[in-house]
Amino acid sequence: MSFWREVEAFLRSFALREGLTEEEFRFVERELKRYAPKSFKGVHPVYGEPYHSTTTGPVAEALGKFLGPSRLLEKAKKYDELTLLEVGFGLGHNAVITAAELLKVNPRLRINYYALDLSPPPYREPLPPPYDGLQRKILSALPEVELNGLRLKLITGDARKTIKSLSIKADAVFHDGFSPFRNPELWSLEFLALVKERLKDDGYWVSYSSSLAVRRALLELGFKVGSGVKAGRKRPSTVASLKGEVPPLEPEEKEKLLSSPYATPIRDPTLSAGPLELLARYFLEVFKKGAR
Repeated sequence: MSFWREVEAFLRSFALREGLTEEEFRFVERELKRYAPKSFKGVHPVYGEPYHSTTTGPVAEALGKFLGPSRLLEKAKKYDELTLLEVGFGLGHNAVITAAELLKVNPRLRINYYALDLSPPPYREPLPPPYDGLQRKILSALPEVELNGLRLKLITGDARKTIKSLSIKADAVFHDGFSPFRNPELWSLEFLALVKERLKDDGYWVSYSSSLAVRRALLELGFKVGSGVKAGRKRPSTVASLKGEVPPLEPEEKEKLLSSPYATPIRDPTLSAGPLELLARYFLEVFKKGAR
């Protein structure tokens, strides 16, 4: 069944179950179809998106949107051990670049790196020097790596389930799943609550995403939410912490977060719903809050 037919079949069933009005149905249908997967090289076969920014490239994205805002480089100068959690391992670029840069700052550092991914891609995308050698060593040793101070564990499967096996307190979380409207399973309020439980109070949650739904969920979970960098995109990325200082949101971003009907968390109470179900319920709630 094609994606479009799957969406249409789901919508008919959803409308009957929820008793949607014609206006509600048309709004949810329009919003779902806005996010149909695109076709271009290097995308995930299910979520229809590339594994890293196609404008900035993997190195600039890892350094600018994840490692820099996480404050890990500063912590590496002060501590002998750091713990990281990555949601969405993908091609492994964040792990390789982060390990290389942290060990450059502190060669004696012990890095505990836990990564969650439904199913990493079978192919590799080589990184440029000086990361290429470390990349080959790490990827060839997966799913568990012990190398030069790095201890990395890649856990595959539905992250909503596998995260529960981790009893950790991370210094930083790299939230790098596919975008919220393609991969909503990893961006719900309920899943972010599980992530929060595994983050230190002074740790940092960082992501390329500037989604109003995600930022609102973080706020409702007690995070301070700030703007990250704008590398390669018009809107800034997101930095959040429970007790650490975060860069202020830009006035326009703050206004949207407070007033837009799209600033509504994605909800997944059972941590088991499929993406179309999650998005349909989200857009229905957005409609009820005044979006047209």
